This record gives sequence, C-alpha cells and structure tokens, in this order.
Amino acid sequence: MSEAKRILEMLEDKKITVEEAERLLSALGESEKKEKAKKAHWFKVRVFEGNQQKPKVKIDLPLGLIKVLAKMGMKFSGKIPKSVTEKLQEKGINIDLENIDSLDIDELIKEISSYGPLHIVDIEDGENKVEVIIE
Repeated sequence: MSEAKRILEMLEDKKITVEEAERLLSALGESEKKEKAKKAHWFKVRVFEGNQQKPKVKIDLPLGLIKVLAKMGMKFSGKIPKSVTEKLQEKGINIDLENIDSLDIDELIKEISSYGPLHIVDIEDGENKVEVIIE
C-alpha cells in the first residue's frame, strides 16, 4: 500500500486530523521529490585535451536510450560469428549475451540510476583527461 493511501486511510478512520494529514502528505511529496532528484538520468563522457577547461569530446546519452540499445543489441547477439567471439576470448573478452535477459538490463539501469551523480572513471595521463560520469 502506498504511503499516501495509508495517510488517507488514517484520516478516514479519524486517527489523524486534516491538518496532520496535510503535513504528512506534504512531507511525503518533498521526500519523493528529493529521491527523484538524486536519481541519475545521463551517461556522460568527457575528453579534455591539454589543460583545456572545455572538453574536446562531449557525449551525453540518456540512460533510457542505453537501456533500449542494450535490449536491441541482445536481439542480435546470436548473429555474432563464432570466429569473432573466439578472437575476443583470446584477448580475454568473453561476450556471453545469451545468459542476459531484458529484466537484467532493466535492473542494471535502475541500480545505476539510483546512485545519482557518480564519477565512474577519471583517467589522466599528465596532459589529457577522460571522465565517464553517471548523472
């Protein structure tokens, strides 16, 4: 049962006053707004060259688009030639998409977005810098 419904039932049962219900619903709305604001919605990549403040490469992808693309990619996973997967395995890259389903992808994107702003990777080689961010 939702929290809002529970508050309304307590009001109906006269366990709380109208003013108390209003305060509780207002606090609930603020809590939900803060929770939503914390969620990440973007996958961002930034490449900085030298000591430049402005990125030379800037990629912003909505997490929802990444979810759709991942699900589409799964549909074609059976089309990857065996010779390609073998070559990748020789290099230590194991692509086993057959054991992943769309629920796994949904859960993964939901979990990633729940962390809010997050720097996944920051790489610097002295002059250049790459940032991968979930925001």
